[in-house]
Amino acid sequence: MGARSPPPRRARDRQRRHRGPYGSGRAGRDRADVDVHFEPGREVLVFADGDELAEHAERAIREPVWARGIAEAGRRRALAEHTLVHRMREVEVLWA
Repeated sequence: MGARSPPPRRARDRQRRHRGPYGSGRAGRDRADVDVHFEPGREVLVFADGDELAEHAERAIREPVWARGIAEAGRRRALAEHTLVHRMREVEVLWA
């Protein structure tokens, strides 16, 4: 068969919105527990409203090294603690 088609636009947008530290180093206000999984300001950026989001975006543009540092720290943490393998190990413990 031919090459796979890309997912529908809504699915792509959802993937982009939730990729967090893997690609963008940020999280929105929809994750109240983000500080349980990542260190805000060091591994992920959080925002409560559009103004705060705009401040982060403006700083990221002015200071790309700062933004890359947050994204890289979040990615390291995600790969070290938050992969599917980690979740499956937690499930195994619950099922044991």
